[in-house]
Amino acid sequence: MSLLLASFVSAIIDWLAVLFQIRWLEYLFKPLTMILLLLWFFKKLPPEKPIIASFVLAGLVLSLFGDIFLMLPGNWFLAGLIAFLVGHVAYIIGFTSGGIQVRMSSLIIAVLISSIAVPIYLQLRGGLKSSGREGLILPVTLYIIVISIMLWSASTALFREDWITLAGSLLTIGAGFFFFSDAILGWNRFVKTIERGNLIVIVTYHSAQYLISFGVLYHLGYLSKGLFG
Repeated sequence: MSLLLASFVSAIIDWLAVLFQIRWLEYLFKPLTMILLLLWFFKKLPPEKPIIASFVLAGLVLSLFGDIFLMLPGNWFLAGLIAFLVGHVAYIIGFTSGGIQVRMSSLIIAVLISSIAVPIYLQLRGGLKSSGREGLILPVTLYIIVISIMLWSASTALFREDWITLAGSLLTIGAGFFFFSDAILGWNRFVKTIERGNLIVIVTYHSAQYLISFGVLYHLGYLSKGLFG
């Protein structure tokens, strides 16, 4: 069984564990899913790793730490948030390593992302205030800003000449899933409980990491043997 296929199987088990609230399975298969994806991604890379691949690899590692912090019993939310925030910074550096091309299309996307992110942020901020967790307002504010920039930087691949359409689309959709997953996670924690919210979060989160990885590897030409090669 290839590492990627094993990661898919692990992810599905983790989703079922979340659905049926089997915590010990979550503790095992949530980190295992990312570890297997990391190993597969790393195996696809040459010894001399391109800058974008190195930073995406760093983002995956930091996401793994974030996963572990968020599932630990006790108050580890801030540690998990910081791990993911730094991971998004790594993604941004990687996605923009080929340069930033600001066009009208990318400016329009920036406005669209802002029009979605700002109302979500205001709701999260209100939820934090009403629940007496004002200490999280600053890190949550920074996180919303950084993940919005991450989504925008990924979307610019759609209009760059050095990115083929498939690779750019995978990257952008993956970043969009990441944004959506974190929005649901925050809403579920600080605003209002969403039915099956935890399941939505983990499915979209894993989908995001897979699509980002696929997009970068397609862009670099390292999937010539297919996903499972």
